[in-house]
Formats: sequence, structure tokens, C-alpha cells
Amino acid sequence: LMRSSAASDVYKRQIIMTFKDLSKKKKLEYIWDYYKLHIIGTILAVLALSSLIYTMFIRIPDTNFCGVAIYGQFLSALNTDKMTADLNKELNLPEHTSVQLQNFYSDSTDVMVEADLNQKFNTYVYALEFHLLLSNAENTKNFTQVEYTTPITDYLSDEKVNELRKKGLVLDAKDPETGELKPYGISLKNSKILKKYNLFQNDTPYISFVPIVDNTENTLKTLDILMEE
Repeated sequence: LMRSSAASDVYKRQIIMTFKDLSKKKKLEYIWDYYKLHIIGTILAVLALSSLIYTMFIRIPDTNFCGVAIYGQFLSALNTDKMTADLNKELNLPEHTSVQLQNFYSDSTDVMVEADLNQKFNTYVYALEFHLLLSNAENTKNFTQVEYTTPITDYLSDEKVNELRKKGLVLDAKDPETGELKPYGISLKNSKILKKYNLFQNDTPYISFVPIVDNTENTLKTLDILMEE
């Protein structure tokens, strides 16, 4: 055992001496060959931590220029980002100001999944994150019954509404309080940007207003872009 221990010590000293005698390039190659997994792991951990710190404490969050919910249509995360960028470019928005698109869609038949989706949607609506709701005729009418939306006459002049009606672009729905038919939705069936992202190919899309009057100017500017043919 003593001989074995002594031999081991001699071997270790030989390795140390050999390493000391290596050129700088050879030392780096040796370290990389034996410790590359540790080095890569450390780099990745530092990058992840830096990203987290940047996101939480340094990055300036974007100001919500206009919140738009797309309900009942699938839009991938990649296309959501692309469509957002297109809208921001058309609106000529400054840095850190952006249209906020949110997609609410599920093809699951699971009742719990559907409930979770609707709960998320309701939370955003009540938090006043949305100014425009985009969906089909059925959902647009349902939005009026739960008082998510307001008649388009609250945002547009009677002249403009009549112009849209003549083009067949107005969707009427019952006022939840009076039962009277009022204009609640605007058809975006000819929308250039919706066609670009293949939205509502088999259904007519309608846009409706969430009553947040202090964002009227931004909301109308965003609507103009969405309505471009």
C-alpha cells in the first residue's frame, strides 16, 4: 500500500510538471478537453441568469398602444410576433410602444381546457388590456351580452357607420339592457393583414370595441390599419 501511494504521488507530480511545461496553446487544449462540459454548463448558466436579470430589472416594457384580442382563431407565436411588427410598422410606433396582440384559441374538447382559456380571456378584458376584440359573428354577439363591448357609434360618427352599413360591413346585436338592435361589429372580411396571416378563412371576422375611452385615438388608428384592403 505504501508503494502504491508513493507511486501515485510520483505520478501526480509528473502530471503537474508536465502541465507546467506545456505551451499556452497546449494548456488551453488540455483544459478544454477535460473540462469542456463544465465550461459550457457555466456559460449557459451565466447567459440564463443574465437574461432573467435583463427581463426582470433592466428591459423597459413596451407601452400598450392598443390591445387586440383574436378570439377563436389559431395564430402561432411566430406569426403573432410578425403581425405585431407589421402593425407597429404601419402605425410608425416609437421604440418601446407596441400593439399588443393576444390569441385565444383551443381545439381541445376538454371542458377544463376551454374553461381555463375563457378565464384567461376574461381576466385580460377586466384588466382593461384589450381595446379591440376580433372574432366571428357569433362570438361578437356574445361579447355584447356579457357587456364586454360597446356600440360602434360610441367611437364612430353616424355618417361613418351609415357608410359602413351601405357596404354591408356592420353587424347588429341586441343591447343587453334595452334589447334594441344596435351596431356592435365591423366586418374585416377584406382586411389585407388578416388575409396575409390566413385568419378567418372560413368565417367572416368582426371587430368590436371595448369601452376604454381614454385610448380612443390609438384604437381608431389601429382599426384603420386592420380595415385596410
